[in-house]
Amino acid sequence: MAQRDQKSAEFTKAVELYYQSLQKKDWPTSYDMRTVEFKYDVSKDLYLKQMADSGENLTSYKVLGIRLYGDASGDNTAAEIIMEFHESGMVSYSCARWIKRGGVWMCDEPGLSGLLTSTRIPDWITK
Repeated sequence: MAQRDQKSAEFTKAVELYYQSLQKKDWPTSYDMRTVEFKYDVSKDLYLKQMADSGENLTSYKVLGIRLYGDASGDNTAAEIIMEFHESGMVSYSCARWIKRGGVWMCDEPGLSGLLTSTRIPDWITK
């Protein structure tokens, strides 16, 4: 996908950076890549403490499918990603949600069960 155009490359780079930060247990980077709504619900201090205490151990991930959502201009503004996760010897499958705000791709929901999640329904689903 990233080889097709620059916009896809930006999305791919953001997704890779986010999940690599989880693999490296780089919790500040993973928090910074979450949406404003998530940050409103979950403070950075709480996130860093709970992630450090969680024992989260993402060893690898694989993107199985992507559904992009666009706006009237044809720009991609949101995405759902079907993913395979390998954590502590277990394999799981889930859907991650991403949204583009101000030209930047942000993780709305990572798809991993051990991570703190926002209590809000994303506005790009409700609109």
